[in-house]
Amino acid sequence: MADNNKQITEPPFSISEDERNRIVSSIERKIQIIKDTATNNDYFLQIGEFYKYLIGSDTMVRLIDVMFSEFRDTQAEFEKLRGQVMEEVNKVFNSLLGKIKELTLLSDDDIALIDGYYNGTKTNINKEEADRLNRNESALFRAVAGFYSWARGKSQTLGGELLEYSLLRATEDVVNALYNSDHKDLVQQYVQIDASNPEKPMIVGYNIAPTESKLREEQTISRTKLEASPWLAYQRLKLVPLCLYDYAEFKAKLSKEDKLADYMNFTGTMGELSEVMAGRRTHEAHYFRRELYNSYLQRVTDKLIDLMDAASRIPKGTLKNVDDAPSKEISLIDMPERPKQLPNNDVNSELCAKYSFKPSDTGGYILRYGNNDTVSFGENDDLARMMQIFSTYPEQWIDFKTIFHYMGFDYERDLKTKNKPLHKLVRRIIADIRDKKLNEKSLGDMIVIQSGKVEHGPVGEGWYRLHFEAP
Repeated sequence: MADNNKQITEPPFSISEDERNRIVSSIERKIQIIKDTATNNDYFLQIGEFYKYLIGSDTMVRLIDVMFSEFRDTQAEFEKLRGQVMEEVNKVFNSLLGKIKELTLLSDDDIALIDGYYNGTKTNINKEEADRLNRNESALFRAVAGFYSWARGKSQTLGGELLEYSLLRATEDVVNALYNSDHKDLVQQYVQIDASNPEKPMIVGYNIAPTESKLREEQTISRTKLEASPWLAYQRLKLVPLCLYDYAEFKAKLSKEDKLADYMNFTGTMGELSEVMAGRRTHEAHYFRRELYNSYLQRVTDKLIDLMDAASRIPKGTLKNVDDAPSKEISLIDMPERPKQLPNNDVNSELCAKYSFKPSDTGGYILRYGNNDTVSFGENDDLARMMQIFSTYPEQWIDFKTIFHYMGFDYERDLKTKNKPLHKLVRRIIADIRDKKLNEKSLGDMIVIQSGKVEHGPVGEGWYRLHFEAP
């Protein structure tokens, strides 16, 4: 049973005590059936059915959204440091690439070949070009191509190392190539030298990404939080139906997106489940062990019950049009990744920390920010619904399609509708917030809706975030 003494996020909606009791009773009954199954085959089939039950309930899906939001908050510092390391690495690499071009250390043809091949704009590669890419004797050419390969996803790791580390190592290769080719002056600021042997000084370290050590420390903390989180347990539950029912579609998706490492890892994971369910596993399973999944079930259901307890204590008067609308489940797999090309500066962290969007005592909603400045929203207001979406992801870039689904609209169906009325409605609401055309008063000069598009890859309808700027 759930521990009500824990600190629980208040869900942005309420449920009745009767609904809470009915759902808890159903969950406990299903969990007992799962644990009582005799064979591994039946056990994991029941896990798959339990997951379907969770995502088939609007109430459960909204609680799962809250669970994801809590998990995301625990990863905020980790993601912030990842962004800092990426910026540091890109700054050094771009600076070096500029010098390489300026001094013609690589020919224009070589750079165009590397850029075109790894960015996907050059699809017809002849034998001479293929030899230049794969058998080039120039250490500098290989190093620059290696960075592009990691940056564009051609190189991938099965070990799960962060892309930031791979790009950092690739930048170090560029530094080494320049240092060892009589261009030490170009990289002197980026290297630490052991000059104990004056005739043969050696590189013993690099000054490329000062934040790397902090990121590695936070990564360890983040991994510990992840391992203990209900969100990871939920993802483990989700893995079962993914392997049982959706494996062909998911494998095709990974293959199409050229995610070789994920494709191979998923193929191995799916093979393990097949062996476990068929009773052919001759050694201990890595993922699919009953004692592990009993633990995952307990962790997820305890969390959901905690959230239901909190939701059943919230007074009525929440956003009816959000509660009544179909909700889209968020997952680590299908949440869009924020494009690196979008701006991420000028964030006022103090204002962001003071930002909240919660039900008001008199009905409707109140946005509070800055020095307790407020904006009021009616409970059935489209603006309020949009603000709830943005407040769930403060300072996070959200793509148009995700916003659309959280409004409770069918994106694909509206695309086929004449004049696309719902698309126009969503854009108008975003524009109303951006232009500060609110019911009661202006959002003020500190809160801004930013928009952006990506330079490479699908642009779609653009990306948006609620952004804080200093007054």
